[in-house]
Amino acid sequence: MCLVVLGSEFLLPKPLDTRRQCQNFFERTNFKELFESVEPVPKLGALYAPSTMVIKNASLQPLNTSFEIPALYAAAPWGPNSAEDWQRFRSEMRAKIQNILRICSKHLHDVIIVSMAASSFASQPVAQVASLWRECLHLSGDTPGLAKRVVFCLSSHGPLKVQLAFKQEFEQPPDLLNDLPRNARKMIVLANSRKCVDARLNDEGERRQTNGIAVGLWQALGTASQENQLWLHLPCGRLVLAAFPSVCLSAQFRDTGQVHLWERVEKNKELQIWSVADDGTIFLTGHPHMFLTANSDELGIASLSQEKSNQVWEMLSADQCLQRQQ
Repeated sequence: MCLVVLGSEFLLPKPLDTRRQCQNFFERTNFKELFESVEPVPKLGALYAPSTMVIKNASLQPLNTSFEIPALYAAAPWGPNSAEDWQRFRSEMRAKIQNILRICSKHLHDVIIVSMAASSFASQPVAQVASLWRECLHLSGDTPGLAKRVVFCLSSHGPLKVQLAFKQEFEQPPDLLNDLPRNARKMIVLANSRKCVDARLNDEGERRQTNGIAVGLWQALGTASQENQLWLHLPCGRLVLAAFPSVCLSAQFRDTGQVHLWERVEKNKELQIWSVADDGTIFLTGHPHMFLTANSDELGIASLSQEKSNQVWEMLSADQCLQRQQ
C-alpha cells in the first residue's frame, strides 16, 4: 500500500515550516525531513519515500506509537487560465497521473490511497481530473492494470463538484455519460449581455442546503470554472451541466421562486423539464406560462413580462461567449 498526496506545493517545505494545505501529511509525518531543504517537486513526477513515519494524530499531537507507510508527494499542475490553456493542463495532468501509477508500480505498490488537497483543486476543472484518473486507470496507455485498488480520499467540506466528478466517473451507470451529445454543450447567455447561467459549484459545503445549489449569472470564463457554465439540453428536456450531468436546472416551485441545481428526479420532474422557444425564451414545458427569468444576478421563474428583456436567452458555444467578452 502507498499513500499518494497531491497538493499545490512545487517546493517541498523546510523541516520547520508549517503548512495548512496538506497539513495532515506535512505536519503529521516526517516526509519533509527525508529530503534536502526546499526540495523541488518534479513537474511531471513526484517525490517518493519508501518509509515515511506518521508521528502525530489528527490534532497534531504526538502519537503514543508511531508507524511507517510508503508515501509519495506530487504537485498538481495549475489549472487552465484561458481557453487556449486547456490542452496544456490535460497533457500535464495525464502525465502526472501516469507517472504516479508507474512510480507506485515500480515499488510494488498495487493498492493506492490518493489524497488531494483542496488547494490542488483551486484552479482545476475537477470533472477533467476525475476523467483523466479513470482514463489512466482503465482505458489507455501503459498504466491500466498497474493498480489493483485505488481509494480516493475526498473532503466532505469542499466544493460539491469534487464529489460529483469522481462519483460520476467511478460509480454512475456508464450510459449517464456515454449517451450525451458532447458537441451540443452551450452557455446560456442573457440576450444582449455578457453574463451566462453559472452554477455556484465552487462554494464550500455549508452552502449545500435543502434548497439545492444556487444558480445565477456570471461572466463567461475560459478558466477551470467554465465547467460550471456549459449546459446540455437533453432530449428529455432537462438542462444539465455538461461536466456534471447527474444534476440539472430545477425550479423550486411551479408558480414562482428561484431556480437551483438539483439531482434528476422523477417525482416533480415537471420542475426540471424545459423548452426553448424560437424567440429565445425558456419555459417549463409542463407549465408553459412560467419562464426562466433573470432578476439582477439571480435566476427564477415568472410569467412573461411585457418587455421580456430579462427573459430572452441565447445558446452560445464557449468560444462565441468568450469572444463577446473581448
